[in-house]
Order: sequence, then structure tokens, then C-alpha cells
Amino acid sequence: MLRNLGGGSITSAVKRAWYRVFSIKVRALVNWKGMATKKYQKKGLKESIITKAVFEAVRNTGGRRAKDYEMEKLTKGIMRGMPEKYRNSLKASAEMEIDIEDDLSPPTRGRSL
Repeated sequence: MLRNLGGGSITSAVKRAWYRVFSIKVRALVNWKGMATKKYQKKGLKESIITKAVFEAVRNTGGRRAKDYEMEKLTKGIMRGMPEKYRNSLKASAEMEIDIEDDLSPPTRGRSL
């Protein structure tokens, strides 16, 4: 599954792999070391079997062979902005629901106004 993702560079291959493996909600709940933030205890990726599988898949995509420290740095960067992106996506979906409700006209039960 991940081996066929491809990408023009190691950066794009790592990003595509993480986006395929985890939803935005899950990416918001993990970090490299598993350290807690103000609100949540996050899960760590450093020793995860999923991380090993993603790194191995990226290594086997062809092209230049990526080093672990390079993929680690890219992974940290990808996961760093996820909580904010997740909150923004929740806010955007809530605003869309409000807009849709505003567009609906109330039922008139056969009466014309």
C-alpha cells in the first residue's frame, strides 16, 4: 500500500505516507516522543511499529535512500502543525453546517406568504 505512493522527493514520500496512514484527527494526537501537551497525553511515534513500517516503505520507493534522521525530522515537522489544522477543520465544518441551516427556508405547511 505505502510502497506505491511514490513522490518526487523524500519529503513528499514521507508526507504522503503519513497522510495515507493516519487521519488528521489521529495526527493531531501523536508526536515523536509521546509527550503531553496542555490538554492531551499524546502517543509517541519514536518506537512505534507503524513508524518503522512507514520508514521502510519510504526507503523502498526508489530513488535516493533516505536516512532515519532525515525521515525523523520530516515526520516531526509534519506532526507539529496537525493540532492547529485539526481545530481549523472542525471550525470550518461547523461554519458550513451553520451556513447550510441558514439557507434552508422554514416549512410553510401549504400556506403562501
